[in-house]
Amino acid sequence: MIALLWPIKIHAEGRQQSLSLRTFDEVWQTVNESYYDKAFGGLDWEEIGDEYRKRAEDSTSAKTLRPILNDMLAELGGSHFGVIPSYANLEDSALVQEASTTEEVASEGNSEPNQTPESQADDEEPSNRKEVASNESNHTDGDYSGVHLRLHKNMVIVSAVDIDSPAAKAGVAAGMVVTKIGKLDVTTFIAEATKEAPATFSRDFFILSVLGELTGAAEDDQQSLLVREPNKSTTQTIGYRPIAYPGKMSKPFANMPPLPLRFNQNLIAAPNGELLYVAFNTFLPDLMPELRKTIRNANKEQVIGLIIDLRGNLGGVGVMANGLAGILTDEQFSLGQMTMRDGHINFIAYPQKKAFLGPVAVLVDRMSASTSEIFAAGLQERGRAKIIGRRTMGAALPSFIRELPNGDRLQHAIADYHTPEKRRIEGQGVIPDFTVELRPKRLRRGLDADLDRAVKWLNRQTSKAPTKQH
Repeated sequence: MIALLWPIKIHAEGRQQSLSLRTFDEVWQTVNESYYDKAFGGLDWEEIGDEYRKRAEDSTSAKTLRPILNDMLAELGGSHFGVIPSYANLEDSALVQEASTTEEVASEGNSEPNQTPESQADDEEPSNRKEVASNESNHTDGDYSGVHLRLHKNMVIVSAVDIDSPAAKAGVAAGMVVTKIGKLDVTTFIAEATKEAPATFSRDFFILSVLGELTGAAEDDQQSLLVREPNKSTTQTIGYRPIAYPGKMSKPFANMPPLPLRFNQNLIAAPNGELLYVAFNTFLPDLMPELRKTIRNANKEQVIGLIIDLRGNLGGVGVMANGLAGILTDEQFSLGQMTMRDGHINFIAYPQKKAFLGPVAVLVDRMSASTSEIFAAGLQERGRAKIIGRRTMGAALPSFIRELPNGDRLQHAIADYHTPEKRRIEGQGVIPDFTVELRPKRLRRGLDADLDRAVKWLNRQTSKAPTKQH
């Protein structure tokens, strides 16, 4: 038996080595043809390829090839370049009945830093405002639960739950800590995903894109979450039945499939008028008419300040940042420049009729990316808006994800972006003017500290006469 199995093993290893080399060649060639700088910043890409291909010759699996490819891509010194395993592989590695690691319950009671006058709003009661529905969506396949997740101190917490969603009706609430999704142990998954995520890839997106999809996936039409309250060890299981997304879907655009569309607006009471709150989950043309109409119609109301909520907005069509910024100015200004292999795109905000010229606050978090970052960075440098929340993802570049011969996936950027002041957002993110820490206990109490901070700042800016629009 041994004599018969030995040649089979050699033959199998040979096939794996051949597959590894085909995968390596596809990664190298893809970057060679699409990298935004033909000179590769002075690097000899062919020499780098030869060096790493020698290492790849001994690779007999996707797992052993992956770090070789990521080391090669890291030579480029940029973000949005990485080879990542399939979601299915990551999910399977964490499908355990019991946790293999111990989850640490982070203490939040007395861990707050010294507060400045700007940060004292965190502990205040919610501002005088109407209820704001969540504007985020992690689902693109119609399997809808209404749950939105964020990472916090190596825990996964529910950041928001859509009103009237399956999860909300079942009792899932913002601030809860999620320890299992179905049979998937969250702590184990985070550990596995952290090991596999390339250094150039957003860890938050890498983890939450999988977990967000799983909250809407169901076996026998049912899904369950094992959750606990902040700072508590007792857990409870909450089950619900995911449904088809009940809202509007986008039309197919370029290489994008139909996506869920979310747009919310509210008026918030202010001392001398009202503040307009708008939230949307993606920069796609389907949303632009409604967004433009809502802001322009603010001229008919006693609206003296504007809040644009980009938390969880992963971006979309880059030039939409120009259009939105143009509704907020009476002077032309730049949002930055995108450099590609054969040219560049200037992001210019051109003044539009009925522009809103009052003070503007933009809410962001770790899941604000791409066009959201271009928009926020451009308004921040112009001094047109205050950015509030948490540092953004740092994923401003347009990129593609393609499946490789061995089943892994390659993400590669096709452009570079700089703000008007020559800052690189990629890998760095937009740093808020006012940083607000995400606190599960406050979420659980129904507080939105980001929104409260924005309201407080806008109320100071509008404490005199209402601002007139253009």
